[in-house]
Amino acid sequence: SQYPTPKSKMLEMVRKDFGISKEEFDSMQKMVKKETMEATVRFATYATQLLAKFEKTQESGGDVNEYV
Repeated sequence: SQYPTPKSKMLEMVRKDFGISKEEFDSMQKMVKKETMEATVRFATYATQLLAKFEKTQESGGDVNEYV
């Protein structure tokens, strides 16, 4: 394309400043994406567990602060 994309600009900067190849850059991008997805899944699982505990304490009439 006529206009550089943010990725191509970033790749150019990384190559100039650190001497990183396109392959290394793509590998790093994939790693960051994978770790971000894994962290999102862990967060969603944790949030679901907290919600389940909260609902359980509401049903039993317990103090929600006992889990904090």
